[in-house]
Amino acid sequence: MKNFGIDRVVRPKWNLPMTAWELDNSKEISDTEMRVRITMLHIEWDSFSQICHSCNFDEASIKAKIMYMVERRGKLHNPYTNSGGVLTGKIEEIGKQAINNKSGLKVGDDIICAASISAIPLKIDSIDYIDYSLGEIYCQGYAILFPSTISVNTKSLGGNQYSMLYFDESSALECANRFAKINKFETVGIMARDIANGYIFAAAVRKNNKHIKRVIVFVDNELKNVYSDLDNPEIVKETFDGFVDDLIVVDLSKPIDAYNYLLEEKGIENLDYIVLSENRDGAEGLAVLLCKENGGMFFSSVKNNYMSAALTAESMGKTINTYSFDTFTAISIGFTVELIRETTDKMVYIKKYQQKAGKDGRFGYITDYIKSNKASEVDGFVYSSKVTKAMLDEVISVSKFDCNVIIEGETGTGKEMVLSLIHENSNRSNKPCVKINCATIQEGLAESEFFGYEGGAFTGALNSGKEGYFTLANNGILFLDEISELSLNMQSKLLRVLQTNQFYKVGGTEQITVDVRVVCASNIPLEEMIATGKFRKDLYYRLNIANINIPPLRARIEDIAVLTEHFLKNYGKKYGVNKTISGDAIEELKDNTWNGNVRELENTVQRLIISSKNDRIEADDVNRILNKSSYDKLKVNFRAKEKDEVIDFRDYMEEQEKKLIVFALEKGKTTRKAAEILNIPQTTLNRKKIKHGLE
Repeated sequence: MKNFGIDRVVRPKWNLPMTAWELDNSKEISDTEMRVRITMLHIEWDSFSQICHSCNFDEASIKAKIMYMVERRGKLHNPYTNSGGVLTGKIEEIGKQAINNKSGLKVGDDIICAASISAIPLKIDSIDYIDYSLGEIYCQGYAILFPSTISVNTKSLGGNQYSMLYFDESSALECANRFAKINKFETVGIMARDIANGYIFAAAVRKNNKHIKRVIVFVDNELKNVYSDLDNPEIVKETFDGFVDDLIVVDLSKPIDAYNYLLEEKGIENLDYIVLSENRDGAEGLAVLLCKENGGMFFSSVKNNYMSAALTAESMGKTINTYSFDTFTAISIGFTVELIRETTDKMVYIKKYQQKAGKDGRFGYITDYIKSNKASEVDGFVYSSKVTKAMLDEVISVSKFDCNVIIEGETGTGKEMVLSLIHENSNRSNKPCVKINCATIQEGLAESEFFGYEGGAFTGALNSGKEGYFTLANNGILFLDEISELSLNMQSKLLRVLQTNQFYKVGGTEQITVDVRVVCASNIPLEEMIATGKFRKDLYYRLNIANINIPPLRARIEDIAVLTEHFLKNYGKKYGVNKTISGDAIEELKDNTWNGNVRELENTVQRLIISSKNDRIEADDVNRILNKSSYDKLKVNFRAKEKDEVIDFRDYMEEQEKKLIVFALEKGKTTRKAAEILNIPQTTLNRKKIKHGLE
């Protein structure tokens, strides 16, 4: 077990390093480990692209996200894409039993670790530079490798700077070659991510396959904005001579248009073998159209829209033999090393085009990708702010791991929407999600509600008995909203089920076993309740494998504009009107404190639609609604005090004065502006702040 790092798994303890949520990346090594000083990480392309998009292509944010991912997990594993990459570095220290003598590796050797870094403990101290064209980051840090970790001495690679790109695809390269050789395919099409990717797959397919007569590389037309002369025959000949016969630029997202163009303008159809290395939607459709009856289609990854391609072929009544990389062995590494040696000289031309494209490389065509106030949406969760984006990234990340989750946030922030995101993006998405509000469960009935009961177990029980929440949620998710409302006695029983996955029905004698993922929510921070003795610490730690904290709306003001537009559109359809809102009105909404968060904003927009007399909602409409809301709250508070029969006038006025000062400070941001709002001297405002303990 120590040969591949099982001792480094932190949580969940029963998992393997690849699928574990967290690894121990401490620097000290055991006798069966070695430590490598990292110089560069090649991040798998889907993962790198997802990280860049989620950070709005802001370099500081990209660096921070990668650092955070490693700090949180002890490895570089992107749960959103479930992938990592490969690394290179220099061996610093070797344990006595870490290296097989046949490897010949020693301290000071420069190596490439060919195993996925999603299974390798590592730590990044700093990131110096990002190469966007290849998805590589130059950084300072270290990694822990094991006897089973396949590593290659870089001296054997001829100084090819693209070696990491090859090793990230090493299994796929060897398998693509093998299937072409076995089937004696003569015409080959490669759906490539970029020219370097297309080149290495073309070289791999041609290696020792003399029966191949023609290789065509297809790339998406977005690359034309980076490489303007990409399909110039002379450039293609100079760059790819001997490996690629044609390089054709098409719109991969429009497979029908692309196919008609290739058929009519290029005379291309009925290719023997298609290698699909591009994940763009539509590429698999074009591949099916181009592949001949009984031809072959190779997927460099099962993520390359494998099912879509298979179903497309089925719908067309076309028989296609599908392949994907099926193994990772020393043969793959040996093949890759040979391929690198044979193509080093040709890569000089690829480097020229990379330099021509400049720092932005493959992302050079993306300009103004995300602008301020541009609405984004994740499964119905509308947002614009980076704060919300970071939270949603964490939600998607946590969804992939089958662990218990605590969702915390104020009332109205969207905890049930976060639950929906977790459910839809988890491996339990096709299983039940049972939602329970713990505040509505009577204490005397809690045990029978959660665990069910046998017929006649107590007075009033149904003769047929009843299934409990855990049984109903078996194999799915059980959502416990307002879990803080459960009694300590019920918390104890819930803890036992979470520890053993077993329970007895009320009045039952047969032990029931379930497999349930528990997600719970609380408006009150559970740690505060632990401090007051109202929530069990051991239950908290059992639930708190992952914690999602939803920020209040006042902490993500940028979301107000896009949420308002979203609600205007939805409720406009409901009420049969088409109303817009002015910029000044949006600013008034942003100035509100929104103690009820998104739910309060949604209700306010509904009221604005109904109460505003014109098709355009103005700032005065917003002020009228919000001020009325404040007045209503004052009346409610006053009525509450009326019940006490005696009202202390001074205390009541002091309370209202404090509320006014808090309101002015929140709206004005500074004491000077707050004093102007209240039309009092700034010195008076400062004195009243001290009086009410607002310092």
